[in-house]
Amino acid sequence: MSEDVQYNAIVEWRNAFGELNAAEYPKLAFYGALAIVYALIGVLWGFLFFQHRQDILPIQVRPCFNSADNSTISRLSSDSWSLR
Repeated sequence: MSEDVQYNAIVEWRNAFGELNAAEYPKLAFYGALAIVYALIGVLWGFLFFQHRQDILPIQVRPCFNSADNSTISRLSSDSWSLR
């Protein structure tokens, strides 16, 4: 064989995590820990919501104004905008 043979090749590197940048690889443990903390906060929020659901749901269901407030607001707004 002659020693002046040249080869052209394309090299494509892939790792077990897909196409993850090399700079992001050391952060995988940190991202995993953040995901666990986020999930724990979500579980804590769900537990507290379940524990206080009687206090929270009436606030969401109750309308912003009752009928007396609506009539007062409409009367005030019509008086202030009327041209005399």
